[in-house]
Amino acid sequence: MISIDSLNKSYDNHHALKDLSLQIAKGEIFGLLGINGAGKTTLISILNGISKKDAGTVLVDQFNIDQDLKKIKRISSLIPQKFAFYPTLTAYQNLEYFAAVNGYTGNTLKQRIHYAAETARLSHVLEQKATTFSGGLKRRLNLAIGLLTQPKILYLDEPTAGVDPQTRAKLLDEIRTLSTHEGMTIVYTSHYIEEVEYICDHVAILHQGNIKLCEKKEVLLGRAPTICIKVDDLSVARPMLQTIDGLEVKHNSLCIPKSDHFEACLKMVLPILLEHQVRIIDIQQVTSRLEDIFIQLSRPLKADTRINK
Repeated sequence: MISIDSLNKSYDNHHALKDLSLQIAKGEIFGLLGINGAGKTTLISILNGISKKDAGTVLVDQFNIDQDLKKIKRISSLIPQKFAFYPTLTAYQNLEYFAAVNGYTGNTLKQRIHYAAETARLSHVLEQKATTFSGGLKRRLNLAIGLLTQPKILYLDEPTAGVDPQTRAKLLDEIRTLSTHEGMTIVYTSHYIEEVEYICDHVAILHQGNIKLCEKKEVLLGRAPTICIKVDDLSVARPMLQTIDGLEVKHNSLCIPKSDHFEACLKMVLPILLEHQVRIIDIQQVTSRLEDIFIQLSRPLKADTRINK
């Protein structure tokens, strides 16, 4: 559905995207994770024609973004994090206005409004002004406006920001329905890692303009587990342990992913524990969580690393 090859984009000599390649399949919910400045917004902006790429190839439903941007815009919709409607208008007036902007008239306009309102569960508040809406209803109106064109591809940027947990759960289920029941391809960005873990079929982690990892969610969460070593006191040994790349030093525990560097990391940890007479209390194997993987891949390398990479 979306094919990206060797995508590059720079701003004032800063590489926002560097040789980024990505494949997003039809009908899946694809999660984009990354800290601020990782390149998520730049990528979404290019895919929607808001920003121009410097180099690379982008195909959306087999349309080339360089020659067929208008066709791509007809089949896709971006729902931004910021509210993109008129607060002094009613929900119906907002939907009517944006449907007209998209060229719909007469019965087709009414059908699109009905579809969007029903799908976003706004039918009961259509005559209320948007300024009176709760955070959850405002998010639903944002979603409804994006659904007016019944897009094949939906880009969602932080779609649950500022809503309570109960509303967030309902919104996530409704977004999932768009994929499972309507076959919509959804590109989902969020800083709520648990949301991405819950809703997405495929996850890509961006860091400094590059894809650090891209996997199906079940494969990602089935990756090698982490060994956690609980100890009695790390106050003296902590400064030395914190220089070891790949080692996560917590309050009184040490966590080492069972990766290719596990053995080398462990060989450096144990002598330090012995030298400072740190007593090991417990050792446990912990299965992977998306949050752990994200933190591990997004943290900067330590300046004084002892593992050759």
